[in-house]
Amino acid sequence: MNKKTNNLKGGFEPQIEKMLKSVSAEFNIEYKYEPDKFTVHIPTTYIPDFRVDTKSGPLYIECKGYFRPESMQKVKAFKQGNPEVRFHIIFDKNNSVYKGSKIKYGDWCDKLGISWSVRSLPKELFEWVRHT
Repeated sequence: MNKKTNNLKGGFEPQIEKMLKSVSAEFNIEYKYEPDKFTVHIPTTYIPDFRVDTKSGPLYIECKGYFRPESMQKVKAFKQGNPEVRFHIIFDKNNSVYKGSKIKYGDWCDKLGISWSVRSLPKELFEWVRHT
């Protein structure tokens, strides 16, 4: 059973939840919306949007339309402080990190070793679940 997700923000998170429902049924796994809060090494906390529960441990999924600089800082601190945590960001678009920059969101993620996609939930994220 999946946690009620009436608090989804914007138009993008409900789209990702729809994808998660499909994957959840296919792989027989559960997901929850914003169930966990992490302390990061900046004066704030970070709450990933979704946690997908599997026998091998959680996979956290973040949905981003506009990736604000303060969100980038939180994600970077989260990933650096929790390198063992499986984490994936789904972007609405692979925009530039700031106006005029040649660096795109995906480039930023690649540099930090963060798994990412654009408007999709790659099945590869869940393939390992079948083998546990």
